Amino acid sequence: SLTGDASKSATISDGGSYSWEVKTGGNYTISASATGVDFVQSSETYSNLQVDAGLIFEAIKNVTISGSLTLEDGSSISGVTVSLSGDAQESQTVDGSYSFTVKAGGQYSVSPSKTGVSFSPSELSNTVVTNDITQDFVGEVWITISGTVTGADGVTVTLSGTLAGSQI
Repeated sequence: SLTGDASKSATISDGGSYSWEVKTGGNYTISASATGVDFVQSSETYSNLQVDAGLIFEAIKNVTISGSLTLEDGSSISGVTVSLSGDAQESQTVDGSYSFTVKAGGQYSVSPSKTGVSFSPSELSNTVVTNDITQDFVGEVWITISGTVTGADGVTVTLSGTLAGSQI
């Protein structure tokens, strides 16, 4: 769009061009915007414009890395810290799902963490992201059985039992 001493706008497709005739000596701002798109330079202001001018609007596409955080039974896991690393860094504590908006073409890793929970996969590792992607993580809760032996040496401590019908 063009604003200032004149106002004009046009919707342009990829590779298209724009051209407006304006009066010499005017003050103008030219800008570009599109949903879900950032630009290397999104606007330029000209004061007392005396010569032809213009700007190439180079789009930087944004994409989303998102997914769910569930237990094996499909229930959501709350209080999970999900970390994004690579060409962007961010961390968020979420309940059941996460979402990061990143620049397309970047290389990213995503990893969930919560004390007492082991996730599969453990991370989305060094992935070049060109389109929206979904990476779900399934957690398994682990607890600790521990104790102390006192008054004797050479004691063998054994754990046995079952989990959902399987021998440990």
